[in-house]
Amino acid sequence: NNVIYNGYEVTTKKCKFSFLVETSKGLKEIDIQFSKFLLPEASQESLAAVIGAGIALELSLTAIKNTIESNYMPPKSRASVFEGLNESMIIDSSYNSSKQSVLTFLGLLERLKEKTKRPIAFIMGDMRELGEAAAKEHEEVAHKIIPVVDYLYCLGPLTAQYVAPI
Repeated sequence: NNVIYNGYEVTTKKCKFSFLVETSKGLKEIDIQFSKFLLPEASQESLAAVIGAGIALELSLTAIKNTIESNYMPPKSRASVFEGLNESMIIDSSYNSSKQSVLTFLGLLERLKEKTKRPIAFIMGDMRELGEAAAKEHEEVAHKIIPVVDYLYCLGPLTAQYVAPI
């Protein structure tokens, strides 16, 4: 059975991924929705793999949907969204991450900002275990943050040293 990515919607309250699944009875749609955190569109690849695994285990689409929605949880302080003052959104992504995951998440924030016209407050933690590349990686992310984020809060010595000054 094929799992075909069919679309992505994101608001300040939820994100929804739509897939089409090829079955013996034709194409069936399955929507996976999260409301306690937001995932960037790139997460569709992982979700498609989980759906495919559920199909291989002969689970119903309803069971797959319910299992993903009730059991998937990103690490604490990764993609957490809170309502802020003055119509702002607070995004907590202070958990250790990589440059690519931060850039992917910034794309999600840019999409939300365009859609809602609300200011973005972003909590960023250090990207650890980068060795000699720490300065370069943090500085590259800092330059990408500027056009998207209205308020930046840095947690950790690396963000304080390399991101905050930019």
